[in-house]
Amino acid sequence: MVFEGVVSLENNGGFASTRASVRFSQGIQNLELSARGDGKRYKVILRTQIAPQVTYEAGFLADPTWQSYRFTTDQFKASFRGRSIAAPDLFFADVTEFGILIADKQDGAFRLQLEALKLSA
Repeated sequence: MVFEGVVSLENNGGFASTRASVRFSQGIQNLELSARGDGKRYKVILRTQIAPQVTYEAGFLADPTWQSYRFTTDQFKASFRGRSIAAPDLFFADVTEFGILIADKQDGAFRLQLEALKLSA
């Protein structure tokens, strides 16, 4: 998958995201993303059936060479509309949506290639 575009700061902009519905199996402890980027900071975003209004986010710096980025549930921070909040603990088995976000007002063109999403116990 290629996630690319231009982030504009006009009209209170400053972010772009893509997402898809997913279902993860019970017992998943690690989420691994194979990606190649543009040196900008991105976030993996997850939503669950337990707290559908909450976004769980974990950031990574997208290196221009292919890299594997491994995440555990404790690396994800709960937020609502970009603000940290208290929320139920994250369990990968509860995840119903996976996405990628570029934010923090990183103005200009961006490009992130995703090769694989792997889950492991």
